[in-house]
Amino acid sequence: MRDESNLNRYSDTDLSEYIPFSENNKLVKIESPTFHVESEHPKMYGAFALYPVYAAAVEATYHNVEKLAFGLEPRHWDTCVTAGTSPEAFEMLLYDEVQWRSDMIFMLQPSEIGELVIISRKDNTNPNVQRLTDWFLSPQGQELVQDVGYVPL
Repeated sequence: MRDESNLNRYSDTDLSEYIPFSENNKLVKIESPTFHVESEHPKMYGAFALYPVYAAAVEATYHNVEKLAFGLEPRHWDTCVTAGTSPEAFEMLLYDEVQWRSDMIFMLQPSEIGELVIISRKDNTNPNVQRLTDWFLSPQGQELVQDVGYVPL
């Protein structure tokens, strides 16, 4: 869920300052993550306004990421976390070619408070997609959502 006063907080922000694992980024830091992804790192794509949420989660929970790309170019096959518009996010989720497909997308549900929605494909076989979704629902995941400026569940 999103605080009404923060409705456009990150939509006009230079997101290059929020790229995971980049030096001096502005991501919210989690000191002792309760969850880690060592391999099979889910590819994420979502709304520009939510990028600081899922990018912070990636930086806190993804380990062994030396060969993964992090940035804002959605058409690069190995980019692990990117941002775009809602139609682009759905397109990235539905690609037939697996190397182009996102495992998870992060959207704001159209409503008065703009609730955060995490969507994945039913046929996704990456076990870390559900684990990461569960982590977002955990107290630590909800604390991250709040620390970025959104209203937790």
